[in-house]
This record gives sequence, C-alpha cells and structure tokens, in this order.
Amino acid sequence: MSNERELKLLPLREINRNQLLRVLSDNGYKIEGEIRRQKQEDTYYDTPDKELYNNNRSLRIRNVEGKTYITYKVPTSSVQAYTERKEFEVEIPEEYISQNGKVELPDAINFLRQKYPDLELPENLDVAAKVNNNRNKINIIGEDGSKIEVAFDDVKAQDENGDHFKMKEEIEFELISGAPERLREIYETIIHNFDVQKNTLSKYSRAIKEMIEQKQNMSLEELTICAMLSDIIGTNEFEQLKHKGQIIHDYRVDLPPNLDLTNFKDPQYLMRKISAIKRIENYNPGKIKTLEDMFLCFFSDMDYQEIEYKLINFLNENYYREDQAITNRMSHSEQVMLITGLISRSKEIPEKDKNTLLCMASGLVHDIGHVPGAHPAEALLGSLDGFFSHEINGREVIERIISSDEDKITEAIATYAKSIGKEYDPERIKRAISENKRKIKRSIEEHSRTNSESRGEGTVVQLPREADKICYGVSDIVDILKRTARTKVDLPIGFFSKKWKDETTAKLGKGYEREEVIRRRIEEFDKLIRKENFGELITNIANTVKENQNDGKIYYDVEQDTWDILNEMIGYVKGLRTKGVIDVKKKEMQNASTVFIVKKFNEALARHPDNIEEAWEEALRVITNSNDIDMLNTVSSIYQQFKDKPEEFQQAFQRGGILDTTDILSLDNADRQIKLKPGDVFVLSDMIPFFGENFRAVMPDRMRDTYFNSDNGISICIRQYLDKKKQELIVKRKRDKRSNAGRKRKICDYRLYRQIITRINRTV
Repeated sequence: MSNERELKLLPLREINRNQLLRVLSDNGYKIEGEIRRQKQEDTYYDTPDKELYNNNRSLRIRNVEGKTYITYKVPTSSVQAYTERKEFEVEIPEEYISQNGKVELPDAINFLRQKYPDLELPENLDVAAKVNNNRNKINIIGEDGSKIEVAFDDVKAQDENGDHFKMKEEIEFELISGAPERLREIYETIIHNFDVQKNTLSKYSRAIKEMIEQKQNMSLEELTICAMLSDIIGTNEFEQLKHKGQIIHDYRVDLPPNLDLTNFKDPQYLMRKISAIKRIENYNPGKIKTLEDMFLCFFSDMDYQEIEYKLINFLNENYYREDQAITNRMSHSEQVMLITGLISRSKEIPEKDKNTLLCMASGLVHDIGHVPGAHPAEALLGSLDGFFSHEINGREVIERIISSDEDKITEAIATYAKSIGKEYDPERIKRAISENKRKIKRSIEEHSRTNSESRGEGTVVQLPREADKICYGVSDIVDILKRTARTKVDLPIGFFSKKWKDETTAKLGKGYEREEVIRRRIEEFDKLIRKENFGELITNIANTVKENQNDGKIYYDVEQDTWDILNEMIGYVKGLRTKGVIDVKKKEMQNASTVFIVKKFNEALARHPDNIEEAWEEALRVITNSNDIDMLNTVSSIYQQFKDKPEEFQQAFQRGGILDTTDILSLDNADRQIKLKPGDVFVLSDMIPFFGENFRAVMPDRMRDTYFNSDNGISICIRQYLDKKKQELIVKRKRDKRSNAGRKRKICDYRLYRQIITRINRTV
C-alpha cells in the first residue's frame, strides 16, 4: 500500500504546455528531459447502484506499456492544495492476461487480496466505465530535490452501454518523492498565472460525473417523446402500415431491413442514441446506410446543407429507384418524417419553434389511422360513421395506445433518468406524456386540412402537414413512372411535353414577372424529373416552406408558385387514373373494402349482440389493426367458400348475415350519423367483380360538414356536397337515452340558415 498525493487542475481556458513549464521553471523548478507520451487504458468496476462511486472509491484494471495492474483507491484526506489517497495496487502475472490484453476480474481481485488480505470489496461488481487517457508527462525537480510528475491528460470515457464521452482536459501533478508542501507551492503558482479549477475527484468519479452531466442534455419533453415514439413503433397498428396502400401493385413487398426502425422500439436505446449524437461535435456517420442513420443526423451539429445532401442521396437510393416498391403507408410516413425534419432544421423556422423531435415523431405517425383499402375504405366507413376519417381515427389510435401504455412509458423515462443520476416525479412525467400526446393527436387530426381558418397553428401541426403534401405529390409522380416502366406501357408523361409546360405557364402565370417565375420553376422540375433525381426535387420543394401570416396567425406553407405547379402535376396523374389509362382497380377496392368492413362489424356484433356501440368500436379496432393482405384474404375466403353454393350464401344472410348491414342502422348516438339504407345486403354477385368481371360501384357522396356550437343539446351543421354543389342545413337535438324518443333532424335549404338559427336561439 502507498499514499498517493496529487494536485489535479481543470483548465477553464486552454493552456499551452510549454508556457506552463516556463512558468514553473521561472519559479525555481528544473525541467527533467522531454515530454513523453503514454497511453493508458483503464476499466473501472462498480456495483449496479454505484457503491464505489458514491463513496469516492475506485477499482480499476489498467493496461499501460504492456503491463496490467489492478488498483483499489480509498480517499484519506483533501487539503487546500492536493488530495491524498491510499492506493492498493498489484501487477497481474502475464499468464493471466489473454492475447487481447484482457484479464478476468475474479483473477485480478484474487491477486489483490493475496497481497492485501484484509481488503474489503463489494459484491456484484461489473464494468461501470472505460477511460482511455493519452497522457503527456514530464518530471520536474524542486530546489529541495522534491520530484513531481506533471501530466497533461487527454481523456475519453465510455459507459457500460458503449456510449463515448469526451472529458475535460486535466493537468495532474503527482508527488513522486519529497515534501508534499511542494504541491501547495505549485498550486499557488499556477492559479496566479492561469485560469484553472481544482479537482478533488478521481478519474473514475470525474468520468461518471461528466457522463451524467452530458447525458442530461435532453429535456423531459424530449425524453417523453422518445419513450412515446418507441412505444408507438412497437405496436401492431404501426406495423400494419407496411402493408397498407399497396393493394394495386406490390402489396406483398416488404420494406428492406435498412428502412426499419427496429432498434427504436427500445426507448433506452433511442434516448441514449439521441443524447450521444447531441453531445458529439462534428458527428458524421459517413455514408448513410439505414433510416436510423438518417434520422439521427437531424440531431447532430451538421449544417443544413450537409443534412440536405445526405437526405437527397438517401431518398434516391431507398425510395425513388425504379426497382423499389410502390409507395405504401409506411414508406410514405418515413419520407414525411424525414422531410419534416429537414424543414424544421431550415433557417425559416425560428429556433424557439423548431421542435424537431416532436415534429418528426408526429410526421412518422400521421397516417396511423389509415385502414386497409385506402381511401375507398375510408369513404365507406365515413358513410357508416359520419365522423370517421383517417385523421380522426389516427387521433383515437394514439389516445388508445398512449393511455393504455402510460405506466410503461413512465417507467421507461424513470429508468433512463435513474441511469444519469436524475429523478423525476411520476406525476410530472405523466403531465409531460399527456401534453405531448395532445400535441401529436392535434397534429394527426389536422394534417389534411387546407383551410387556414380550420387548421391549427404551430410547427408541430404545420410542418408534418406541409411535408405530407410534398411527399404524396412527389410519390404520385414517382409511382406512375414505376408502373408504366413495369407494365411496359408506352405512356407519354404529360408534364414533360412542351404543350403541358406552355399551358401550365399560361394558366398560372399572371403578368410577365410571374410568368417567368412559373416557367423557370417548371424547367427546374422538368430537369430533375428527367434525371430521376426525385430526392433533390422533394428537398427543393421543402426549401420553399416559409412563414405565412393570415389574420394575425402564423402558418408555414410551401411557396404558392411551387405548390401550384406540383398540384398541376398531381392533377395530371389523377386525370390518367380517372380516364382509366392507369388501372387503379378502384371499383374492386371499393367492393373488397365493403365486404371486409361489414364482415368485421358483423363478427364483432356476434360477440356483443346487446351492445352495438361496443361492437362498432371493436370493429374499428380490428379494421385498423388489419392490412391490405388481410382484406384480400378475407374476400378470397368468402368467395371460395360460397362460389359454387349461392343458395347457402343467401341462407347465411337469413341466419343473421355474414354481410347484412341492417343492424348498423341501430348505431345511432349523438356523435354519429348513419346514412346506409335499411336492409342493404351484399349478394354473391357483388363479390365476383373483384375477381375480374365488370361491376358498377356507387360512388359515395363527398361532403364537407361544418359544425357550430349551440346550447341545450342542439347540434347545427352545414353540409356541402362537393360534387353536386349542393348545401344543406342539419339541425339535431341530442337523443334523450332515458326515453324512447329519437333525435329530430331538420334538413333545409342553406338560404334559410340565418332565419332558423335566429329561431333556435330565441327558443333555446
């Protein structure tokens, strides 16, 4: 055992080594030899609850200059100028060291106890930290012959999870021989000439302390978003997005593994990873190979142009190549997440409003409310449940997931906080969960609204919404090119032609200056599309998102000229579908969706025959948790079961009905409007068109409802029929469930609106 006497100083400003040695030389110290470099590799051990750290003790195994030592240190005193520790150290025999320089901890402790049998060490020791020190050292001799080693330490630490940390530089003066008073003299000399801070902690204690401080670079809000996002990514509702939206083509194609976020299902991994990226200067993962790599770039110190460059390459390589799958809900959601992150990092977004992590999380889950069969299925559900939309359903899905997993999410946050020596009150965590859940739900619910008066403010709502518009617009163009290439259809893409350019310029350009702007932007789009550089196309559009003030409110919108051109391109693609040039199998989707949805409702109704409301809610959960393949398999199984037995098919309806929709009419409460005709049933012939024969599908009315608040249970709605250019006023009184009286509904012409509202107000 020996007594270690050290003076440790942390420079508050950079100190030149030669200048420091000159100051010591001027004060009577002789510099011995030259500065020599020594590499030390230390592995520190502790209990899970950091017993040694909490008592300022340390146990390490050090590899230095081909030798290995085990050292146990115990503090004895700390005076004004230096610290004194008892040091128990033993060199490990060479035969116990493996080829890679490792030694088993039990063997090392055994040798330590052989020399110091009375030494007491805690049980359950494991690796707590690794510290690599590039030490530059030199000896100095005092006028009385005292010998002191001066070491300039460049230290990097690694925690038990493998995360790396850069520690503050340290200057250490260790007394080799002579009077300890020399350390006091050196301390007085140094603080008189340099800006330094005394450090009494061991390297282990300092490593743990600095790692904890660096890990605390994330706010409770950010930790909450990480934990919530991890939980959502791990749900079946999110997983099903991989096979939604591809019923036309490629619906059985899986996303490649590099586009998965499997690691993010572990909240501890996600929180540690983002924290590590935020504290590493000049973070650069090199070639971006995975979605996870690209995601993490947005939390680094890379500049905007560097991130944009990497994003363009990543999008082109993984989403926009001709041999990649047609866009599905998952790949679309991932693109929205990435473009949301890019917009958030731009100079157009004020620093205080960026909210990059929350915006990207909202972008990733914005379509979680979609059902199999895409928009035809959504339209059918809307006809059964007048308030259904994928936005509202998405809001309810998030509410269900987060509410049911609140304890799990709270525990994940508390666990991470404990790992960095911090503690949050559980009620404070739950308030953070509730607030961020509200923000994500609001973002989902309002991401498709185009009217400035009806859409919400703030970047969490606005940025995912703009990214969604941009991504589905560009994906429409990319997908049509993929389809035409695969089907070998000789289809001229209209927005390539001179005629289209001239017509669009004439339509959008009003006045010479605007006409030139439109023409120039069209040429830019044309060039990028011809080069199939869709990554640059989509980021160019994202770069036009700027602040827009409307009625004193702040919004963020794609530049109008750019959006108008993109809209014309989307309209062209839509026109090809409408004309049947591109086979979208829309009628088949409507039919298959109807069969699937009504069947799932009747199955739920069989389980809850006395509670239609519960049956409907269960059916919605089942439908949301299904995908396009599930829908196709359901339709196929019914068809295969009855294709040669039409009589049995009809008898099945008479026994309660596989697909009978009559009972849905009873689903009537203050929050729903049921518009299906009584007794509507499907017959076998309704299913045949899905397998290739002609079928006439009745298109549902497209409506926009605007609701007005009123007192005493009165509901007032103006309904606009978008296709028929017709308006209705709907006035309802909430049903009194204590009586048999149903709701009364009055439908009238819009011209009577003000008159009726006046009468209602007088009556009420």
